[in-house]
Amino acid sequence: MIDTSLRRPRFRPLLFAALVAGTVGMLSGCAPEPGPVGPTGGPSATSTPSGTLPPSEQPDLGEPGPECGEILTADDIYAYNSNMSAVAAPAPTEGSLAAEAASLEGTVCRWSNDTSNLGIDVAVAVPGDTALADLEASAEADATFAGEISSPPEVQAYFDVDGSVGTAQVFAAGRWIVLSSPMFIEAADAEPLITAILANLGDAS
Repeated sequence: MIDTSLRRPRFRPLLFAALVAGTVGMLSGCAPEPGPVGPTGGPSATSTPSGTLPPSEQPDLGEPGPECGEILTADDIYAYNSNMSAVAAPAPTEGSLAAEAASLEGTVCRWSNDTSNLGIDVAVAVPGDTALADLEASAEADATFAGEISSPPEVQAYFDVDGSVGTAQVFAAGRWIVLSSPMFIEAADAEPLITAILANLGDAS
């Protein structure tokens, strides 16, 4: 008797193996591809300033003062005293009002008597509104209101004598005008120069 099991076709195991392999292949084909390692989005947003900080406010130092020849002309000085000469590049006395005017970008001028060497210092500054108000408050507190050389409210003037030096302070049209001299015994002594300065600078009332 012949054993027929030896003749049984062997395609079934092969077919099963093929089916299994195909199924595995299909399943592997459906699996998603691995993504990149790390975040897939763009760079994370970081907090950055939207703009530069506004600059801090600077103190208002005003504007440069006029030239000496604009403040008082040679004719003005001659009319006041024919024996006066201009001093080139004068240095104001430290701690004086003229020095303070210079620190505010003001102009400092000096004329000297050719005989006695007594001088007249004139300073003109155009400070900012805040500084001008502070200066006038100081003048009002430390000096005497000089009505004879004032024309309120456009022109306010103050006068005082410190030692042997008389000083007039005039506030007009945003300007601080300082005149100092041993020749100023009273405010009236400075009046002709103040009148000329105000006219030259367009501040005459």
